[in-house]
Amino acid sequence: MPKLYMFYLGGNAGRSNIEVHDIQFAVCDDYREAIPVLKAAWFGDADKIHIDGWQIIEWADGYDVDVFDHAEPQGSSENALNLYFVNVGGYRAGQLAEAHAFGLFVAATPAEAKQKALQTLLTDHVQRHKDNLKDVDNLLRLDRIGNHTIRLTRIRTASLPKWAFRAIYRFKVPIMKITKIFTFDSSHMLDGHDGKCQNLHGHTYKLEITVSDDPVRGGPKDGMVMDFTDLKAIVKQHITDPFDHAFIYHGGNDRECQIAALLEGWNMKTLCLPCRTTAENMSVEMYDRLQNAGLKVCSVKLWETPTSCAEYEGE
Repeated sequence: MPKLYMFYLGGNAGRSNIEVHDIQFAVCDDYREAIPVLKAAWFGDADKIHIDGWQIIEWADGYDVDVFDHAEPQGSSENALNLYFVNVGGYRAGQLAEAHAFGLFVAATPAEAKQKALQTLLTDHVQRHKDNLKDVDNLLRLDRIGNHTIRLTRIRTASLPKWAFRAIYRFKVPIMKITKIFTFDSSHMLDGHDGKCQNLHGHTYKLEITVSDDPVRGGPKDGMVMDFTDLKAIVKQHITDPFDHAFIYHGGNDRECQIAALLEGWNMKTLCLPCRTTAENMSVEMYDRLQNAGLKVCSVKLWETPTSCAEYEGE
């Protein structure tokens, strides 16, 4: 049965230096069904959106919240009760950033909803105001979501837990991770190192690629973050094919470049990197290559030996 969902979205927008956020609502049977709508509604960079949290709204402010198809909105008559989303901003002495708090309130008018919010949210802050709401006197009235209408039913006080008169937000992070392991053989050197690694030598590297996303809904990939076969093909193209059985060298080091030129003159395989070829730097390089290929990579773990590895999880 469809339910009203509230989503807390995060991501980047243009040249923003910090993460930005938004609240969106959708009616669906499963939160994953709303992902296309959420992406379409996102105001920031299309490829930099994620769900920080979500909740099913089944009751708020002392009322059960139900969803109906194509019914007349409950608040169509004058002074009928409606569900309002209210976001309040405020400041506290000694703090640079503006604080925010939001809630769901049942009221007959926007003014009543606003008053409820100001009596409940950020009560210890000064200069409170309403923030960035676009409908009905700067309040978001939740009477119709798409083709669905929202109906409210008063909960009996006698059987109501004390905490049920306010919306409770139990956020979940709907992210699944998958990992695939690869191996490849390469040679390298760390010119200027104060140990054995200054010499030309090789490793059988073990590479663990972890991808995170919501599982696909419907179609042949239903229930998968991505097909392991597709993951293998991307990693093969961008990592294992160019790295395997190559002399990997730092393009900014003269001695390593001289060795690479010698090998290339003998038609031997080399790979130039923009960094010193430590496991740490190589894991970052691999992460960037996969991310630029469109893979939703979560982490790259590169094992240089069976007991030594470096892991990069992005910024």
